[in-house]
This record gives sequence, C-alpha cells and structure tokens, in this order.
Amino acid sequence: MSSSRKIALIGLRASGKSTVGKALAAHRNVPFFDLDEEIVAQADVPGLDSCKEVLLVLGEPSFRAVETAALRRILARRGPLVIATGGGAVEAPENRALLAQNTLTIWLKVAIPILQARLRNELGSRPPLLGKDSISEVPLIAARRTPLYAECADFVLEADVGDPETLTARLQSWLAYVEPG
Repeated sequence: MSSSRKIALIGLRASGKSTVGKALAAHRNVPFFDLDEEIVAQADVPGLDSCKEVLLVLGEPSFRAVETAALRRILARRGPLVIATGGGAVEAPENRALLAQNTLTIWLKVAIPILQARLRNELGSRPPLLGKDSISEVPLIAARRTPLYAECADFVLEADVGDPETLTARLQSWLAYVEPG
C-alpha cells in the first residue's frame, strides 16, 4: 500500500517511534527518515556519530536549531514518507507548525513506567535532558511535552503493548479509514 501523505510519529523517547516508523514505511512502500539520524548527518561537527553526542557538544538550543533545519529539509522532499521525530521536536513552535502543515501526525503514547523500564534496558544510550538521570526525569519531561503532543496529534496510538507489527497494523487500519480510496 502506498499513500501520498507524509506521516510523522511523535512521542517521548523510547516510545517506539523509530521501530514503528520503519515498519510503517515498509508496509506503505515509502521512504523512512529518522530525524535523529538526520540531525547527526547535518550537525556539521566532525567525529560525532550519535544524537547524544551532538546534544552534548552543541547544547540544547543549537541542537534544536539543527533539528528544525533537518525537519524542514525532510518535509521539503516530494512524495510520501514516514518520519520518526525526536522526542523533543514538538517543543519548538516552528516544528509544531511544520508538522501541522505538512504531515499526518501520530502520537505514540506510552505510560511513564513502561518508558522508564525501556530506558533501564538501554541504560547509557540516552542523555539526560534536565540534569537528572534519563529515567527519573521522564515524568518531568512528560509533563512538559504531553500538552504539545496532544496539540500536534491527528491520531493517538496507545503503544504500551504490542510488537511493532501489531502497532503498525493498528495504524494501517486507522489510515485506511482516514485516507481517501
């Protein structure tokens, strides 16, 4: 199945945006973009190979500027695609406007304890954003971002349970309902 729409996945870190995004793009036979990977490629800082490193070297304000530029470049591409945004992409008003104008936006919503368990399994791979450890700061980040995700979302996918294929099938069902024939 192919579509003419650009689809953006939003949600907190460890909510499954990249994994589900890849599966959804494969099912729809469209390109997949991971905004975090695009940020690393476009940060123009030699030797950095992860978003964590880019964030630590540039600091959050400069990181967010690179993120907005990367999002703008991806969304300027012709044709359908699926993009997994970074968890904080919605914090920039410009990014929220870009998503609203250019994408069908899907919020992968996952309960805080489940996100914390997932982060424990990935310990060390995600930098803290508020000066705490990345696990204990999840509720604080969720409190700040939840209203922004709600503002942006065209659809909310409860993604607490289910493998990527199951979640993708649920998305495909919803998309079949909202997309014209």
